[in-house]
Amino acid sequence: MYNPNENRFGDPEDQFERPPVRNMSTMAAAGLACGIIGLVLCETGWFGIMFGALGILFGFLSKGAADKPCKQARYGMIIGLVALLIGIVMIIVSFRTVIVNYGSIQNYYNMFLQQFYGTGSSSGNLL
Repeated sequence: MYNPNENRFGDPEDQFERPPVRNMSTMAAAGLACGIIGLVLCETGWFGIMFGALGILFGFLSKGAADKPCKQARYGMIIGLVALLIGIVMIIVSFRTVIVNYGSIQNYYNMFLQQFYGTGSSSGNLL
């Protein structure tokens, strides 16, 4: 019968000691995946923030009782942080662009209504 603790020649003294392999947990894989998705979608702003935050959260949760998170979880946290920061910057830049080009968000909203629906809001309400 096959014994995985023995080498092919049956001499257990001739085996190499393998270092313990720390498997990637599902939380670490989820953190890495969310970080990558957030980095890809960070130009949209909101999705970059959402998936970046999830990447950071899953990276921290994958640590469990260990002292340090595994390598994949650390990469997920780093990529998630980058996606989060780029998403925040994209939202700030887009609001700044609207305010610089149209004067205020209300003016942009009125222009949008007039252009697409043929009507505008003369009052100060957005709704």
